[in-house]
Amino acid sequence: MAGVRLSPYLLESNRKIFGILLLLASLLLSGCFYNDDPPPTSATGKQMYTEYCASCHKANGLGKFLMGIPANAAHRLSRAEVIKLIREGDPRYPRMPVFPQIKFSQADKIAHYLTELKEQQ
Repeated sequence: MAGVRLSPYLLESNRKIFGILLLLASLLLSGCFYNDDPPPTSATGKQMYTEYCASCHKANGLGKFLMGIPANAAHRLSRAEVIKLIREGDPRYPRMPVFPQIKFSQADKIAHYLTELKEQQ
């Protein structure tokens, strides 16, 4: 029984589709970066947001809808909930990384900066 032969055009077409899918997957997976270094004590809320949050939630806080990352500039969490989410996590947001190296006072600065972002929207 003879094997099935695919035309060279079909093989090249499949390679191109596979290449495009591989590129898209790598772009989606490289969208967020986790930093486990503690921030300097003098860092502002904006600086810490930029360092720890913006790679996923964007600098403007609007998130990445296609990746399922919510807009944190439009959150409805209390300040205490935001601080807890940053430092300890929350089962309601299992994909959110936890940053235990950020002190309570620093997380409070980030929460305050989120309030500023929310007001800018």
